[in-house]
Amino acid sequence: MGKKTIGGIGILVLALGMGTPSSAHVKKFPSSVVITRAALSPTAASDVKLQGAAEYGGKVRSKRKACRKDRRVRVYHEIKGPDPVIGGGKTRPGGNWEIHGSAPPDGDLVYAIVARKVLRSASGHRHVCKAARSHYVVFPLIPKP
Repeated sequence: MGKKTIGGIGILVLALGMGTPSSAHVKKFPSSVVITRAALSPTAASDVKLQGAAEYGGKVRSKRKACRKDRRVRVYHEIKGPDPVIGGGKTRPGGNWEIHGSAPPDGDLVYAIVARKVLRSASGHRHVCKAARSHYVVFPLIPKP
């Protein structure tokens, strides 16, 4: 067989879909993350070891239930240069999360990022929960009544 024949067979195989499973697909689901709490730990004032400690909380939202639970969330401190990670954790089944970490100076900005998550199934489907970043929040966040 010549080079043209081999190349033609390769194109024909790809065109017919014989090179990959025809039932497999990738579906992406959007996600969002919000910070609803960013404050000094209540025990930080009374415990010297916890001074400078803060508590952060929020929620990951998605239409897909599996995209809300067990998501990895990290809170970052916005500074000039690379932003340091304040702390990280995972979401509970409803998408709520709480993280304990260091407290930035009052008035500084913090934000959260929820990592991408791949959901696999036995049928060869691959669903992806997309990563997301929250809006900036001024520390400490004072919830509106």
